[in-house]
Amino acid sequence: MQLHNEARAGVGAKELQIDLDLDDKAQTHATWMAKRGSLKHSNLEGDYPMMGENIAAGQTDEQAVVKAWMGSSGHRRNILNQRFGYIGFGYAESQTGTPYWCALFGGQ
Repeated sequence: MQLHNEARAGVGAKELQIDLDLDDKAQTHATWMAKRGSLKHSNLEGDYPMMGENIAAGQTDEQAVVKAWMGSSGHRRNILNQRFGYIGFGYAESQTGTPYWCALFGGQ
């Protein structure tokens, strides 16, 4: 979350706060992707009127995945979106050791 908030500070966006429900859903989805060895977006359902999702596979650490997301216009838009105030994270490894990442955003 620190890396997301550092990026947001550069554009004057408020810090994201952890939402435990989003955290659980992101972890469930990361585990689901890792078990299948496949990147696929989830159904964005939750308690927020506005939601977003970033997924990735193969990056070996948090710095690498955030760098990849910031290099992608859609993923970057989610990270910097000032309407998002909440976030949850998920991480899981496939049977072959490939890392799978999921970040879910919620806001108004």
